[in-house]
Amino acid sequence: MTRNPNPPPIPPHRGSVGPRRPPSLATPGLPPRIPAATPVADTRDIIAHPGRYYRITRFIIVALLIGCAGWLAFDGWHTYPADNQHRQELQKQSNRLQELQEQARRAGDSDNVQKRKDEIGKINEELHRITPRTALEILMQKVLAFASPLLAAFMLWWTLHNSRGVYRLSGDTLHVPGHPPVKLNLITKLDKTQWDRKGVAFVEYRTDMAEGRLRLDDFIYQRDPTDAIYKKIDDYFTARASS
Repeated sequence: MTRNPNPPPIPPHRGSVGPRRPPSLATPGLPPRIPAATPVADTRDIIAHPGRYYRITRFIIVALLIGCAGWLAFDGWHTYPADNQHRQELQKQSNRLQELQEQARRAGDSDNVQKRKDEIGKINEELHRITPRTALEILMQKVLAFASPLLAAFMLWWTLHNSRGVYRLSGDTLHVPGHPPVKLNLITKLDKTQWDRKGVAFVEYRTDMAEGRLRLDDFIYQRDPTDAIYKKIDDYFTARASS
């Protein structure tokens, strides 16, 4: 066994000192690391289409008005005149039977008197079941038969016009049918007095070319996106007032 001392340890070679490079994203034998995504603001448009319930209920009313027009026309041109004609014929029969009854009474024919009395009673019962119609009532039925389709056509047009297009909030620009695109910083007033009770808000704006007052209604247009658009505008006004 040698008695020579152990040699001193040699430090490892570190090479030249320089700027540290970032570690590689790829590690041998492991899948590459994906850097965390930087949060990005939500820039998607908020779109409110016409409300389904609003349109369907009004389409039903339009259909009912058209159906009523046919019913009114049938009564005005057929049922009421036919009822009056039938009443006139029954009245003539009743008058004729009363004359025969009187003749039988004069002749002392009690059987015929009773027979005519029963026949007159049946005719009177039928007369009570038929309501007499005046000329004014018949005229009103005809007028309403003409007016109902016109009212139905107007209501259909108004429904489609009042709920045309969409509400759209693209970034800071509001699009409402019948109005030019309005940036939020051009809105001068937000009237929300009817919002909590009716879901209706009025937005006043002034641009270089025009000024106006548009309406947000979460009954005519889809409720959730309309409410989201309203909230964006309300939040913008709140932030602007506090700044």
